[in-house]
Amino acid sequence: SGAITLDLVTGEESVTIANISDIRFAVAWRSEKKEEGYVKYGTDEEELDEEMIDTRDSLSSKGEYYSHLVESDRLLPDTTYYFEIYSGDDVYDNDGEKYTFTTFAELDSAPPMETREISLLNASNPTDWVLIFQLVDSDEEGTSDSSGLLAAIPDEDGTDVVAIGDLWSDDGLSYFEFSEEDVIRVYFLGKEDEKFDFNLSQNDIELDINDLGGTKEKIELLLASTQFV
Repeated sequence: SGAITLDLVTGEESVTIANISDIRFAVAWRSEKKEEGYVKYGTDEEELDEEMIDTRDSLSSKGEYYSHLVESDRLLPDTTYYFEIYSGDDVYDNDGEKYTFTTFAELDSAPPMETREISLLNASNPTDWVLIFQLVDSDEEGTSDSSGLLAAIPDEDGTDVVAIGDLWSDDGLSYFEFSEEDVIRVYFLGKEDEKFDFNLSQNDIELDINDLGGTKEKIELLLASTQFV
């Protein structure tokens, strides 16, 4: 037998902006080794004086991870923000231009209370994986095309409840209106080329690390290969 090693994208190429709404956003990325990660941001690209930390961290305690998910505090609607990423000893700043995004305008209505239960199988440490979700229209009813991205981290049991009702249309003009005929598309951060589609009529969605494929290594390399899970 052997261990599976996965070819995962890491570093600045893996940076993903997700969970954009009228008041929040999140940044996800994957590093080659376990390390601390945080983001500095602000409305002036020359003065990034606000800091946001990993969703698993607190102000007094920071952990080291392969997969990072950093989410903002409450922001201003319809406002442009700039940010840069601190990952271990590296700083990602979009080639000196700073990353940027604009929060959506505030809506009058609240999002629907729609969730799906997610299970991550065969991961030795489920809390060090970031899952990326997106709704995709398949019946030409409701919102067309696809939603923005939603990033989430499973708990120690590999489970999570994902609030798909919070997803916005890609243009940010409304919440994504979907039907049970539409699709929830999922991929693992660092493996965007491997996507998994599930019908929204399913309430329980299972994802298996083994479905990502990979290269079989000799059993002596087991400890080296566990860095990928």
